[in-house]
Order: sequence, then C-alpha cells, then structure tokens
Amino acid sequence: MSSRKAETGLSRTMSAIDGPAGRISRRRCLSLIGLLSAVPLAGCFEPLYGQRVTETGTDLRTSLQTITVAAAGDRTAQVFRNELLFLLRGGKDGANPLYRLEYRIAQRVSAVSVQVLSDVPQSYILTLTVVYTLWDIGQDRVVLNGSSFANASFSFSNQRFANSRAQLDAQQRAAKVIAGEVRTRLATFMASGTA
Repeated sequence: MSSRKAETGLSRTMSAIDGPAGRISRRRCLSLIGLLSAVPLAGCFEPLYGQRVTETGTDLRTSLQTITVAAAGDRTAQVFRNELLFLLRGGKDGANPLYRLEYRIAQRVSAVSVQVLSDVPQSYILTLTVVYTLWDIGQDRVVLNGSSFANASFSFSNQRFANSRAQLDAQQRAAKVIAGEVRTRLATFMASGTA
C-alpha cells in the first residue's frame, strides 16, 4: 500500500514539473542528479598520460623513459619494439636505463572462411601473442611478468604478392595493438608499483 502512495506522490510531482517551463526544470533536475552521482567517483580516476607522480616521487613519463627494450629477432618483433619505444619515450633517446624489457612473440594464422566451390581459404585471422618480463637492472631481478595478444584479419586472393602484403599489414596492426597494451601495463606498474 505504501508503494502505491509513493508512486502516486511521484507522479504528482512529475506532473507538476510538466509543461513548457517544467521540461526545462526536469532537464535541470536530471542533469543535477547525474552531476551529483558523479561527484563521489571524481577522485577515483587519474589520467594515465597526464602529469602523474609515481610512488618514488618521479614523473611517470620520466620513469617510462628508463625502460630499455630488448632487440628484435624478426620483422614483427621489430614493429612491436619500435611502436613500444615510441610510446615509452616519444622518439627520445633513453639515457640511464633502470629497467630492461625482454619479450617473445608467437604468431598463429588460422582460416576463418573458405570458398565453397574451390575449398580454398578466403580470409584468415592472425593472432600475435607476446610474453614479456621486466627486469630491474640494478637488482638483477624480475619485477613484472605478463602476456598480451591481439587479433587481426586479412583476406586471401589468387595474387601471391597481395596475400603476403595483407599478412604483413595484419602483423603490423596486431603488433601495434600489443605495444599499446604493454605500454599501459608498464605505466600502471610504474605509477603504483604493482601490475
């Protein structure tokens, strides 16, 4: 019975707000409610790419520039390494490295669609997986382990050059996605000391 009274009271209040002038006040009420509900969460989020001081008291960007990345073994690893170095240092030379990132990249290609008449694969999905380890150079110990993967699709045709070019493009796209994810995890570790 009390819920019916509450509904009646709410409908009376809302009908009192109706009308040309009431619609404006209803919008204001709703935006005020939205604003007030966001206030308690305002302190929960911090920008990862802004001016952020780590637990050691250094700037996050400066801390990320102290990471050196191991040399690449093949073309896909080189794309990953170049993108990660750009994200960590912004094209600057990294002097005085304190950390070393070692990584392994594995690649898998699987067919996802087949031409009905010729039974030849028509499109593929390329999956790149990176397993990485962050070493503290001064203490010679592992401080962070992790892995990340990304998928990229490419089409298959009867032209050999177009197929190899499409696969290379898929490798580049996946490697750049993985580099972005690894950079985010490294930044999280540097900012808080935990992965």
